[in-house]
Amino acid sequence: MIKWLRSLLGTSDPVAAGAPPAQAREAPSNDRAELEHGDVLVELRQWVSGNSPRKLAVEQIDCEVHMYDAGYVDSLKGADLLVHIEKRYELFIHETDLVGNLASLDALAKHIVAKRKEES
Repeated sequence: MIKWLRSLLGTSDPVAAGAPPAQAREAPSNDRAELEHGDVLVELRQWVSGNSPRKLAVEQIDCEVHMYDAGYVDSLKGADLLVHIEKRYELFIHETDLVGNLASLDALAKHIVAKRKEES
């Protein structure tokens, strides 16, 4: 899905596609071990709240349920979420994982923290 979105933009380089340079973006912590599950979960809930087709308040989002089944994201917003994760956490997640083993925000946050710690 990410490759498809990039193909629509005509580039595989996010900066060339209009994304701000890495130093201008909100940079992830350089110390990957400091990334905490709770912090990632809060950020993901806020992202879903601001981008959900259902326009949900943060408090309405259950982190344990399947994001697609609950209507928190649809296919387009799911792709947007993957782009957000790739930019924010410098971590690629395949779209099939988002509907499979990483379908809840809690599972997604745990995965992000684990992968970032592996890379440190």
